[in-house]
Amino acid sequence: MPGIPGRLFPDVFNDLDDLLYVHDMEGNLLYINNHVFKLLGYTAEHVINKNISDFLPVRYHEKFSKYLEIIQKEKIVVNAVSFCSQKGMERVLEYRSVVHYEGGKPTEVTGVARDITERKWAEKALIDASGRFESIIENTPLVAVQGFDINGSIYHWNPVSEKLYGKGIKEVLEKPFHELFLEGKEREKFKDDLERVFSKGQPVEARESSIITVDGEKRWVYSSMFPVIEGTRCLEAIRMEMDITQRKKVEEKLEYLSTHDSLTGIYNRAYFEEEIRRLETLRFRPVSIIMGDVDDLKLVNDTLGHDKGDRLLKAAADTISSRFRSSDMIARIGGDEFVVLLPHTSEEVAKEVCSRIDESITNYNASNPELPLSISLGVSTSVSSDHSLLDTFKKADSAMYQKKAEKTNSVKNSFVQSFISTFNSSNYFKEENNNIKSMAVALASKAGLTEKEIALISVLSLVHDIGILGVPDNILYKNGELLPEEKKAMQKHPEIGYQIALSSSELASVADFILSHHEWWNGEGYPFGLKKNEIPAACRIISIVDAYRAMTNERPYRKPLSHEDAVSEIKRCSGTQFDPEMVKMFTKLFG
Repeated sequence: MPGIPGRLFPDVFNDLDDLLYVHDMEGNLLYINNHVFKLLGYTAEHVINKNISDFLPVRYHEKFSKYLEIIQKEKIVVNAVSFCSQKGMERVLEYRSVVHYEGGKPTEVTGVARDITERKWAEKALIDASGRFESIIENTPLVAVQGFDINGSIYHWNPVSEKLYGKGIKEVLEKPFHELFLEGKEREKFKDDLERVFSKGQPVEARESSIITVDGEKRWVYSSMFPVIEGTRCLEAIRMEMDITQRKKVEEKLEYLSTHDSLTGIYNRAYFEEEIRRLETLRFRPVSIIMGDVDDLKLVNDTLGHDKGDRLLKAAADTISSRFRSSDMIARIGGDEFVVLLPHTSEEVAKEVCSRIDESITNYNASNPELPLSISLGVSTSVSSDHSLLDTFKKADSAMYQKKAEKTNSVKNSFVQSFISTFNSSNYFKEENNNIKSMAVALASKAGLTEKEIALISVLSLVHDIGILGVPDNILYKNGELLPEEKKAMQKHPEIGYQIALSSSELASVADFILSHHEWWNGEGYPFGLKKNEIPAACRIISIVDAYRAMTNERPYRKPLSHEDAVSEIKRCSGTQFDPEMVKMFTKLFG
């Protein structure tokens, strides 16, 4: 569906009975949902990037120009306007526009519009043709119409009212409407409306109000009230309502999305920028700012996948949020960056809070050793207007990066140690790596490799397949042949393992070998298609013993082969998958 760069609207918005739109500050449409076709006959693609004025009757152009002036000053605009359908018919739409800001300036407008043409017809009919009053009440399909006496007792109750409130006319007749269906301030407003209608004979301006149905459900209606006058006397008050509950929910969702991060549920950068301007006044000093950055999120994303990275971000948000007051503002302002604004907080107290965050991280890691969380934190405090909050933010950011630089190696090693621990405890390999180590070291000695090379092979034999941690379990444990796209995902594990090893000072020396341990002698392996002696000797050795290990151990999709059958298969693949000379030595050692 048509969308806006940088913004994602759920597909469910296309199924709304209201018009959802986004336009820029000149009135050019950036997004509109598919309800525009049902309502006006246009496709969404037809109206995108067109100016709203293109679809208005000429008499509304001046009103639209004033609307463009208003949105430069006001955040919320509510009004009604006529639109021309594709067939030239006019439809009256009631709209609610919300202006969004970036860097303190209005940038775009999101809004919801509802077709109120029938309601307008009904209002006109009530005013101009009182003789058709009863027919309109009974047959208006989308508008709930009620009639009241001076005390608010119900005397008219059309079928839409029955459906909306859950009570039939016999159940409500001559009973006070406000006592049945209104609460708190809404009751008082209703009484004031009755007073205006009966005492002054004046209609009540339409507004949004809440009602309570027979089931106790709170719903929203857009209502207005009019007098029915005979001579100089008001006979009764007519209230007309349209159910706008769904629209209100959409507005609340849009409002939430405009200020909150969709992944973590905490505030987003736009809200942070607005809040930092609000706190700039002296009455909030001292203001402390804590900057946080999730360490090595890219490593987690690149090796274990973005779902694990998202899990880490959510854990970071929960861990940070658990240590703050409701008056403190926590926001995610970048991919891995978080910020906390602390009004009336000294730097000493802010640093104590950082220590408590570190304690929470330690507790989290004790319960989640397979995916440890590490956050680098920096603090700065503004005690007077001489130090702007923007400068304070920059200082907190610098302090955070200094902290990150101090612990980079230790954090990476802790991540890798976690990966290794998870890898070693994996049911996929169980005790197999201990066997492959002794075979690889024996074959390396037989091949005449140096002690240093043999030491590297000893390490490589234990971690060459560590990249499988980044392969989804449904592929890793699949009971059957892999599909082409699943096979491609499985073949990514040498690259994932390479990234993990490269991030650790302990494993960096074998990173290149991890990357190439699935290359074939004939050049048909992966990921680079190396062949013959282009493949490091360590990789040629590991590929043979790894294949032997795989064949002689049970897998979800097959039973293990016997020693004899596995050795026979290795011989058969000599010169294609395996180095022929290495196969001869392997056979002499283990055949």
